[in-house]
Amino acid sequence: MDDVGQSVDFYSKFLGFKLKNRVEETWAEVENESVVIQFLARKAFEKEVNEFGGREKGGTFLLLFEIEEVEEIYKKIMNLVEIVDRLKKTDYGTKEFKFKDNSGYIIQLTERVRD
Repeated sequence: MDDVGQSVDFYSKFLGFKLKNRVEETWAEVENESVVIQFLARKAFEKEVNEFGGREKGGTFLLLFEIEEVEEIYKKIMNLVEIVDRLKKTDYGTKEFKFKDNSGYIIQLTERVRD
């Protein structure tokens, strides 16, 4: 994460996570029911894993959450975040959409559709 504090704020505001633990601006842990996410500042991560030092962020990474009430959440945040893929019903039985978080990573929210 580029900025751990901004990530905590983003995931709290838009996805309902609550701060569980934090170590200054280096590391934080947020929780939403049974889901826990840990954020580690990029500089601290590069020190811990030398292979990643100096690399650009990005790549093919998607963080997927299976949730309920995806339409309501979409309506709530659609004008507040960068939508990558609008809400749609898929051929494989879900409603889903994708958006970017504060660091540019893609988040997908998915709900299984019951017939």
